Amino acid sequence: MKDAILKRLEEIVGGDNLITETRLLSRHSVDGIAPDAVVAPGSVQEMAHVVRAVAEDNLATVVWGGGTKIGIGHRPERMDIVLSTLRLDKVIDMDTANLTV
Repeated sequence: MKDAILKRLEEIVGGDNLITETRLLSRHSVDGIAPDAVVAPGSVQEMAHVVRAVAEDNLATVVWGGGTKIGIGHRPERMDIVLSTLRLDKVIDMDTANLTV
């Protein structure tokens, strides 16, 4: 993966929220495929900037919530970036009539 995109992601989310160390990346592997980086945005705005950045570089992105069901379904062919929702832990809008949060 290019250093330029990693630097851009670090600028968006901060160094503490970007994982590139091989030993830590294995925690986010799916069927033996590990990502090149895990990025954890802390806001909707950061998420939008991350998605835009990885799309511009045509990087394969897997969204990772709690990781409990990540192995169910079609195995990814590529997994350049894991987009972790770990830091997105606040309810910012709730529509009880439509049962959506």
